[in-house]
Amino acid sequence: FFFQAEDGIRDSSVTGVQTCALPILQLGLYRIEINVRPENAASCRVAEKAGFTFEGERKAYLHIDGAWRDHLCFVKYNHLIQ
Repeated sequence: FFFQAEDGIRDSSVTGVQTCALPILQLGLYRIEINVRPENAASCRVAEKAGFTFEGERKAYLHIDGAWRDHLCFVKYNHLIQ
């Protein structure tokens, strides 16, 4: 899904990401990830505050506004699944 934080709701953004991540992990998925454009420092902080770990950079990950854009990948693992 797509989640965009607007000015003034950053605290609720963290809560929103955490709320969405918990049920997804309970569905039996091993891993979920959030991909953020590098210039979006606020969303990177939201991912980290929500307990996601920085995994790396995705070069030319999505085509946005007429160009392929790099993204930073943050992940959370379901450690109940081995």
